[in-house]
Amino acid sequence: MSGYDLLISRLKKWRLWYRLNQGVYWGLHGTLAGTLASVILTSFAITTNNLLASSYLFLLLSAGLAGMTIASLFAFLRPLSLWKMARLYEGSFNLKERISTAIELHTDELISESWREMQLSDALKASAQLSPRAGLDWRVPRIEIIAALMILAIAVGAWFYGQGSFAQAEINLQNQELIEAQVGELEEIISKMENDDQLSAEEIAKLLAPLQASLEELKQADTLEEAVSVLSEAQRAMDEMSEPGKRASQSLQEAEKSLAEAEDGSRSPFGEELSEGNFSEAAQSLDEMDLGALNEEALESLAKELEQAAEALQNASPELAEQLQKAAQEIQNDDLQAAQQALEGASEEMLEVLQNMEFSEASAQSAEALGTSKEELLEAANAASPLENAQQAEGQNASGAGEGESVEDASKEEVGLNPIDQGNSPDGGGESEYDSVYAPERLGGDPASASELTPSGEVGENMLGETPGSSERAEQSFVPYYEVFPEYEASVRQSLQSGTIPLALRPLIRDYFSSLAP
Repeated sequence: MSGYDLLISRLKKWRLWYRLNQGVYWGLHGTLAGTLASVILTSFAITTNNLLASSYLFLLLSAGLAGMTIASLFAFLRPLSLWKMARLYEGSFNLKERISTAIELHTDELISESWREMQLSDALKASAQLSPRAGLDWRVPRIEIIAALMILAIAVGAWFYGQGSFAQAEINLQNQELIEAQVGELEEIISKMENDDQLSAEEIAKLLAPLQASLEELKQADTLEEAVSVLSEAQRAMDEMSEPGKRASQSLQEAEKSLAEAEDGSRSPFGEELSEGNFSEAAQSLDEMDLGALNEEALESLAKELEQAAEALQNASPELAEQLQKAAQEIQNDDLQAAQQALEGASEEMLEVLQNMEFSEASAQSAEALGTSKEELLEAANAASPLENAQQAEGQNASGAGEGESVEDASKEEVGLNPIDQGNSPDGGGESEYDSVYAPERLGGDPASASELTPSGEVGENMLGETPGSSERAEQSFVPYYEVFPEYEASVRQSLQSGTIPLALRPLIRDYFSSLAP
């Protein structure tokens, strides 16, 4: 190997360590820059309650690693000419341009060979004992350490600041998963209905219209309350569609029960099928019945069966009841031809009622499935409600009062130990009365009589709005505020737990009574 090649080899070995040094240095810069940018962006995301804690940490780590990788690669792979590398090498070891001069003279034909050899020998001698790592500064600058600590402090501060937002984001994610699950169930309901071969195309379209509208609204729902509202409306629509068919089914069952009580020997084919609940066969028997082939006793029995069925179906299906009643009357009037026509009309009406019953059954099944979905969302909404956490905290506070003691008892004890401050001093100075509230149950006598109104405003009688004993109210009907508040608080808590109060109003009610707490 020539002397020049040896010099170039030393430069390349040093360049490797130099690139590594620069990669570490620039990687630190990139890590800090990426982390800071991520903290700034995630801080805005935290305010939207849509950023999970795991996502926050992932973004910080990803941004830091991405910044480090990009900066390190830039420092390691950026172009570096031979002359520039020589100048950097000289600067690191204070060689005063020995290396760069030797490289320049090596290609200069105007310089004599002896001069080039002398300069190259001097450069080799100066670099012979130098370690490639010795001239590189591996220390982390103080400003970098300070910047890293500041960014770390900001990131940790954002972490603790966003705990509430992270929890809400987790709830929002769970809610969206629940809503998406209900979307899938509603799509399954629609799919089954589209493939129902028992219904006509018009009936299917009628059932699908509200379901498909609810599906689109459910996809747009952001909260469980909105999803519950959408499902409730869809369930109500399905229930309304199923109601006529339910009434008709109930009426047919009543007719079945009524005819089943008659003796078997007295039944016509229509009565036999109807008493056994074979409604479609009963309709067919009406259409196929030949009145001319029946004797007087059979006609009389048939007329009674028709009258019984008409009476049971009067409210649910007046058209069918009218045809059955008409057929019975014509039989009694011995007009068998008109009776035969009425039976055919009754058969058509009964088949239509049966079709409506199938429509009703399909809508009722959809309503039931929607109700199940709604209950699942309600349970999830109640589980995610802050009310449960508050109740658990109250239960923990109340547990210290003794086993078996209720939360209300603990509240009363706590209020009794810390009554409302009235500014009274121990020596009696500055004494003032407690704030009081009106309590009718503290009045003497029957509380019910205290609010009874007299029927008129004649002389000697109380006027509307007056109650007996009202003049004594100022002295007898007031009690300290702190004594009655726990009773009201317990009543409100019970109402919230019962589920009768809409979810959207619960936080408002809790905040209101919290502000009234003594």
